Amino acid sequence: TVLGQSAFDSCSSLTSVTISEALIAIPPLAFSFCSSLSTVTIPNSVTSIGDNAFQSCIGLTNLLIGNSLTNIGTAAFSHCSSLSAISVDPQNPVFSSLDGVLFNANRTLLLQCPQGKAGSYALPNGVTLIADQAFARCLSLTAITLPDGITTIPNSAFAGCASLTNVILPNTLA
Repeated sequence: TVLGQSAFDSCSSLTSVTISEALIAIPPLAFSFCSSLSTVTIPNSVTSIGDNAFQSCIGLTNLLIGNSLTNIGTAAFSHCSSLSAISVDPQNPVFSSLDGVLFNANRTLLLQCPQGKAGSYALPNGVTLIADQAFARCLSLTAITLPDGITTIPNSAFAGCASLTNVILPNTLA
């Protein structure tokens, strides 16, 4: 029922994890630097993911979030360079996903584009806010189209996007 902070930190041979339905929180750094971990399903019992919980899980390709998750800590999935899709249970009241990208429930705030997403990406209409570092280290993104309604681009929104060559800005940008 309880997982300690950094419990599996740097377990580089760990390839899969079955998280107990009794667990309600994934603590900070719990699976950080588990470079062989490829897919994680966050069960419906989990309400919180701590800071840097999956940091540098470079083998992580897919993440499935259950319906009870209400808090995701800072940099929970940072440096997950192979993460190409984040999926959220449609019953989740706080988060949603579309095309593998993480949003708030009503899709007005883009929280995180998975760092393994490649090619061009157009934010859906209705998005008015982008989280700080939402696209950080998306090394394979080449083009982004921002919809009308966005008025600011936050600090470090596109930091480390080495392949990004084209950003189409909205008329509403201040």
